[in-house]
Amino acid sequence: MSGYVLRDRDKSELERLRFQHAVWRAETEGLLDRCAIGIGDRVLDLGCGPGFLSLDLATRVGEAGQVTAVDSSERFTGFLLSHLGQRGIAHVEVVRADLLGWEAPAGRYDAAVCRWVLMFLPDPAAVIRRAFTALRPGGALCVLEYFPFLDIALEPGDEIFDRIYRAVARLIRDAGGDPDVGSRVPTMLQEAGFTAVDARAIRRSDAPASPLWEWIVDTGENHRNLVENDLITADDLARYYALLEDRERRAMGRFIAPTVQSIVARKP
Repeated sequence: MSGYVLRDRDKSELERLRFQHAVWRAETEGLLDRCAIGIGDRVLDLGCGPGFLSLDLATRVGEAGQVTAVDSSERFTGFLLSHLGQRGIAHVEVVRADLLGWEAPAGRYDAAVCRWVLMFLPDPAAVIRRAFTALRPGGALCVLEYFPFLDIALEPGDEIFDRIYRAVARLIRDAGGDPDVGSRVPTMLQEAGFTAVDARAIRRSDAPASPLWEWIVDTGENHRNLVENDLITADDLARYYALLEDRERRAMGRFIAPTVQSIVARKP
């Protein structure tokens, strides 16, 4: 995928994405329910990564349906192909391609899903336009993206936590992405021709040692990238890790996740 600035070369990133899928599974399932994805549907999973969502979609549509999973990472698509072979799942097609260069067959799909992908792309509107072409009339595009990204926080607040996530936002922007792309997606959808655009904000927070808390701890494994790109110092990162460890040890405060925009739009 163009502009993906988090690691896909370490085992930790694969496991982080597995855990992220589990932590946000209820919100994802709610989005898929709003899109009415079910048995027999043909679904496009755009930027599928290791395919944890693709496997859930395969269960939803059953053997009468089909899932086409698209991602540019050789490691992630290889991981998904291996799992499909082990499970004997034949109704998931895996395509290794850059979303900005791949074109799906026109009018083939009942739904398309794009989850935390557009934020890493320099031209997310192009992907939305291609999804519009790929959908049949009445088909739905389902999107999860952040906005506003920097309302991520600890309570009580801490300057080093805020510094780290300002650097994360900068890293994404420097690579051509937009961590706040969720604010622009509804307009992009309308400009592409979609109607009945339904955007809902999801806000979550939880205490130390909860799954949501452990998700942000796991995400911290990627923050070595911030040091490598001179956006923070090694000391900053050490202080951040110590902060989370201290809060968890004392069972103190809460983690507030960035607001997620859950968006459904239909092709007329």
